[in-house]
Amino acid sequence: MSGATSHFSFLAHGSRVTRNPMGKGYDALIVGGGHNGLVCAFYLARAGLKVRVLERRSVVGGAAVTEEFHPGFRNSTASYTVSLLQPKVIADMRLAERGYRVIERPIANFLPLDERRYLKIGGGLNILCEFVAVAIFIARLWPTALRSSWGAPTGQRHIAFAAIVIPFSMGILVYLIVLAASSSDPTAVPTGLLIAFDHSVFIGVITNVTFGLIFALTDDVPTEAPWLRHTVFVGMNAGLLIFLIGLIAESSVVKEIGSPIMGISILVGIGILARRLLGSNLEAVAAD
Repeated sequence: MSGATSHFSFLAHGSRVTRNPMGKGYDALIVGGGHNGLVCAFYLARAGLKVRVLERRSVVGGAAVTEEFHPGFRNSTASYTVSLLQPKVIADMRLAERGYRVIERPIANFLPLDERRYLKIGGGLNILCEFVAVAIFIARLWPTALRSSWGAPTGQRHIAFAAIVIPFSMGILVYLIVLAASSSDPTAVPTGLLIAFDHSVFIGVITNVTFGLIFALTDDVPTEAPWLRHTVFVGMNAGLLIFLIGLIAESSVVKEIGSPIMGISILVGIGILARRLLGSNLEAVAAD
């Protein structure tokens, strides 16, 4: 934290500091010395403010702290989500110079059931199997997706659009994996591309699939005005595409155009789906 450490101080529980913990002459007080609090303190201090961080525990770092949970076994609470740490923050805080490095986990999750049985997710051939499963899914769904009536105000086109987005998302993922594996510099992975992958999956795939399924499940409810459904479908997905272009091109202007279109359309869609769920007899639909 070169250039910033002289501008902020810590007060942790059990420390020898006896004077008023609020102190005098501070521009900002941050309650909680977790990773978010520390990063916030860094940027405030770098901007020239005098900052004090207050922490209940005797150590700082929050979920990023590595501690011994069993004699001889050490682990961090949430450091596995390090992919969410923005490369800009890594570069600004010069973390790589201070020993920061990412150690890839051989498996995604491990859950011991008893002395002999366990549940292991990810790692080894599982990753290859996941790619094969996605390829099979695309091969089976794409013909139906391409034959969909894009002008009809039905939920099927949401599913179809999700099927088309999946290869795009997988392409970004493969590129990110190759980029991260071929570089020792954690800042080499563009933040915009990470966010683009995130939105292509959660909006382009998951949100569209969710909308499509709920529209199908609530088929017993009278359909809204066609223009309203068109607005939701076109607005959500056109806004997403504009937003993704802005992220990849690193254009804040393009992002600011796509983001509100996408967000407002999703909110309107959620309102429509809520009305349909409240008015639908889901038990009767399931029985049919």
